[in-house]
Amino acid sequence: MQELFNELWWLYNNHLCHKKKGAKPPALKAFEKIYKSGGEEEVKRIIENTKALIRHDLDELKHGGRPDRWPHVSTYLNQGYYDREIESYEKLKERSPIICRCGNQSHARGLCLDCLLKDDPKEKERLSTLRSSWRRVTELIPRKDGETTAEYARRAFKELGGRL
Repeated sequence: MQELFNELWWLYNNHLCHKKKGAKPPALKAFEKIYKSGGEEEVKRIIENTKALIRHDLDELKHGGRPDRWPHVSTYLNQGYYDREIESYEKLKERSPIICRCGNQSHARGLCLDCLLKDDPKEKERLSTLRSSWRRVTELIPRKDGETTAEYARRAFKELGGRL
């Protein structure tokens, strides 16, 4: 059970909840309640629904939408947020993308990466720091065959004890 909880905890997207997952003990308590009443199958269904919701909301952000801010993990579980209805992927793709002032497709902030780096020297410095940290990680921990970038990043983060 603890392994399934940890999977959900690490899966829960920081970007969508504005880096406010809430405290782990109340989330674990809500998770245990669901596990006792629905068993492992129910928990696996919740994890799969959460993955779909994350994909949907990140796609919505990418296409210029503004998905609702995700609640703390305990609230997410207690109020059944994982059963939220989402629109079809086709409808999401039909939305027009945000175009940057230079004509390139933009991200949710309204600027493409090139324009963002030109406008904000701090962003350029942050990106440089992130790239050098990532290079150090890839030198220390080799990537496994078939491992996605997200899986690799999670595994590397754990192996490094939560620090880069």
